[in-house]
Amino acid sequence: MRTVFWLGVVAGLALWVAILQRRLRAAQLRGDMYRDAAIRMDRIIAGTGGQE
Repeated sequence: MRTVFWLGVVAGLALWVAILQRRLRAAQLRGDMYRDAAIRMDRIIAGTGGQE
């Protein structure tokens, strides 16, 4: 019974990792990660530019 439980846990974790990798790959193809980084950098630059 324990073996079946642990096999289910391992299978669930493998499925979860596969889903996360697929979502990451899709985000990379859309460029979301770069857009988010650019927005943060713009906010930092705008914040420091106004303090001078």
